[in-house]
Amino acid sequence: MSNIRSIFVQANFNTKKGFFGGDKSTDMIDGEQLNDDLQIVLEALNNDGYSIVSVTPITSGKDNYRNGVGYGYGYSYTEGLIVVAKKN
Repeated sequence: MSNIRSIFVQANFNTKKGFFGGDKSTDMIDGEQLNDDLQIVLEALNNDGYSIVSVTPITSGKDNYRNGVGYGYGYSYTEGLIVVAKKN
């Protein structure tokens, strides 16, 4: 077993109700959920005898182009976090 572990914590997009019902993803990351998920990972690692070395955000990008005409744009967002920990 390795003395170093890395864990990816996935970020989730907020959702809103779609026009025809159901949930529709927005371009906004659910920061509260990401924080809660990170807390769970940190506590689990601590309980297993690991010390946190780093927490690094992973940034991804998207683009959007409307119907082949008009404007296009790109943006980045936090895809998730990588937690690196070392066994005490």
